[in-house]
Amino acid sequence: MCSTSLRDWIRRTAIVLTAFCLPYAAFSAPARSEPPGEIRYTLREYSGELAVFRDDEATPWALYEVPVDTLPDGDREQLKAGISVIGEEKLRHILEDYTS
Repeated sequence: MCSTSLRDWIRRTAIVLTAFCLPYAAFSAPARSEPPGEIRYTLREYSGELAVFRDDEATPWALYEVPVDTLPDGDREQLKAGISVIGEEKLRHILEDYTS
């Protein structure tokens, strides 16, 4: 009889802990998930030129001599908001659009 009540207590405790822990786990999860080893790059305007930033750094990782004011309005708006890509291959692909 004692082992049954112990099993019930453990089961109830596990249910209560799960009820409290699951919501916390959902809110504490990272907002974005990148594949392991991939870096997130953001293209945006910096001092009037096209720049690439790594992982939300404040200073550019790379600066290109592409004057942003010569780009079409849609591209300028996208760069103002920041264009995020994950991985060097995707970065190269999007940079070709702006530098060619």
